[in-house]
Order: sequence, then C-alpha cells, then structure tokens
Amino acid sequence: MIRLLYSLLTYLLLPVVLLRFAYRSRRYQLCWKHGLQRLGYIQRVKQNPCLWVHAVSVGETIAAQALINSLCQYYPDHTIFITHMTSSGFEHSKHLFSKLDQVSIAYVPYDTPGAMKRFLRRIHPRIAIMMETEWWPNCFHYCSKFHIPLLIANGRLSARSQRRYSHISWITRHLMQQVTCYAAQSEADAQRVLALGLPPDRMNIVGNLKIDVNIDEQWKIDGDKLRQQLGKHRPVWVAASTHAGEETILLAAHHRVCRVLPNAVLILVPRHPNRFNVVAELAQHSGLNIVRRTDQKTTLHDNQSLFLGNTLGEMMIFYAAADVAFVGGSLVPIGGHNLLEPARLKLPILSGSHLHNFMAISQLLLDAQALTIVDEESLAEQVIQWLKYPEERKQVGARAERALHAHHGALERHLALIKSLVTNLQE
Repeated sequence: MIRLLYSLLTYLLLPVVLLRFAYRSRRYQLCWKHGLQRLGYIQRVKQNPCLWVHAVSVGETIAAQALINSLCQYYPDHTIFITHMTSSGFEHSKHLFSKLDQVSIAYVPYDTPGAMKRFLRRIHPRIAIMMETEWWPNCFHYCSKFHIPLLIANGRLSARSQRRYSHISWITRHLMQQVTCYAAQSEADAQRVLALGLPPDRMNIVGNLKIDVNIDEQWKIDGDKLRQQLGKHRPVWVAASTHAGEETILLAAHHRVCRVLPNAVLILVPRHPNRFNVVAELAQHSGLNIVRRTDQKTTLHDNQSLFLGNTLGEMMIFYAAADVAFVGGSLVPIGGHNLLEPARLKLPILSGSHLHNFMAISQLLLDAQALTIVDEESLAEQVIQWLKYPEERKQVGARAERALHAHHGALERHLALIKSLVTNLQE
C-alpha cells in the first residue's frame, strides 16, 4: 500500500518534473533522447548479458570507476550498463568510459512503475549494483519481482541520514528486505543500516572503493602542464567542489594569502556547472583578475591570480597542479566532498567542519594528521603556512597517502561479492 501511494505521488509529480527537464534541456542543451531515457525508453541491450551499475552523480562515478574497469575485464562478454541521475555524473562517465565498446551510458529512469519496468525489461540485467545511498521503492520492488540480485556497493549512511530515515522506519524496513547484499564502507555505516532493518546475514563490511582508485599517470602529466601555464614557481592552492556561500569566503581568503604571497594562485572549482558563470562574476566583483580553464590562452599573467576550473572531469588534474587542497561543501552545511582524491596525490588537505557525509574518511585522515579543519578566520593562515614551508606540507601529504595505502582492498572484496551473486543466479 505504501509503495502504491508513493507511485501515485510520483505520477502526479511527473508532469512538473518533465516540464523542469524541458526547461533544463533548453538552458543546458540536453539531448531530447535523455528525456525518453528518464521514462524508461532505453535502447535495448544486445544479446550479450548485462550488468547494471547506477551512480547518481560525479562522486559515485569516481567511486565506481575501478569497479567498472574490473567488471569489463572479469566479464568481457557482458555489457556494463551505467546510469546516472545528474548531468554532471553523465558527462563524467562519458569522459571515463565512452571509449569502451563494452560500456553503455544512460540516464536512470524516474522511479515510476511504468518507467522502471520498461527499463529493466529492455536491459535485462543479471545484477543491479547501486552505488552508496540510492534507495528507490519501485526500483527495489521490480528488481525483487524480476529476480535481479540487488547489491548496494560502497554503502554509506551518515548519522544524520539515519535519524531522518528512522522517522519512516516502516518504509525503510521494507526497502531493506529487498536488498540482496549490502557492502558497507565501515562498521559505523553497517550498524546504521542494520538499525533500519537490513537482515544481518546480508551485511558485509568491505571498505571504501574510492581508496582503491589508481593514480593515472596522465593526471600528473596534465597537471604538470597546467602548472607550467599557471607559473611553475608560483605557489598554487586549489579550492575544489565549492558551493554557494563558500566562494565568498575563499575569495576573501585568497586576498589575504596574496598580501603575504603576492604571486599566489587559487584554482577555484565550483561543484555544479550551472554556477561557473556566477562564481566568475563573484571573482571579478572581488577585484581579482581571472582566467577560465576554457579560455583559449590559459597562461596566467603576473596580475592574474585566479584560475576558474569551469570544466568537468578534470578535478584530478587541478589537484595535480596544486600545492595545497581545500575540499568544499564543508564550510557550509553540505556535508563535505571527496577527501581521498587530494590524499592520493599526497597533498595536505584543508576542510571546513561540516563533514557528516564523510565521517569515516575524515576521521582516518585526522588520525593520520593529514587533514586540518579550518573556518573562515583560520583558512588563509593555514594556506599561507603550507605554501611558505614546502617540507612541512610534503610531510603532511605523505601521511595522507600512507593512511590510504593501509586501507586498500575494497575493490577485491566487492568483486568477490558480485561474483558470488552472479554465480548463485546461474545455479
């Protein structure tokens, strides 16, 4: 009954959602066929079997990267069908996987009964792999009805999210009964999910897939090229995945940094593409001369100290070009973003205090003395400290990389679970 009421509500809201999609399609030049994909009209998968991986946005796509590459190797006769909820996730996936003939990429359908049934019947997945925290009643229901094993991969659940879900425990308990296997990042994540009703025999604690993402040497090569354009001998710090309310703080901090280090450069990378122009205007109004990544000539002159990362899929290049990293979504109550990317490149990391979406990873780095929590007042001071003293920042960055190395192995454990589910299905 609850799912039927939910389905009725999604159908009632569907016209509004489709109008919004039409508006965004015109504004951001989205292809009309993406709207059909949202309704489950997916191009039918060829005769070879299919493995479905759903990664809602960029962060989940990064987490799934090593897993998807491994699935291509372990199941060469399968289509790896990847879906996304956001345009940024979709574009990042195209950047990573479009050259692989084995991979198909699409938008996930809206969670209505018709769209989800149509989608599943067209791709016929042997397994559904949901990255991190994707819980959709009709998706779960029809995976169960069509006997498709459902794996929650790299699963995480913050204490705040658990409290919210506990208010609708009669719904989450039913959802958890439809999960075939849950692969949690940590013991804390596992306990929160179990409290919401997941049967204990379906829980596995396997670690964080993002820790196992390999360093692509091309990132370092491209990062070095960018550093040459920014000025090889200029100190550079990056502010990544920033949100509204943070850029003003970061721009003010950069002014303070430049008073001490006049040739310092800030690489500023907003989280969402639709804010690139807004942030550019903020920077100009603050009195900073900016260069955009998309400018034909990206070399900075001496009077230019702000580089706007207004592209998708290049975050690791921006990190590789920097000396110090600030990770956004943390000075405002968003919950933080991926701290592992700068850690893998041995950068000292700064963050605000709002880290409730990444408690396990942030605690790991804090324990290793590789992460420093800052606020509006202390941000510039810490950036200056690390930019002025390279040996100190190198020691901090090395501690970050060592902390991650000690926790490798999540990829192999995920692959073992997938193999077990697919094998059991064959039997």
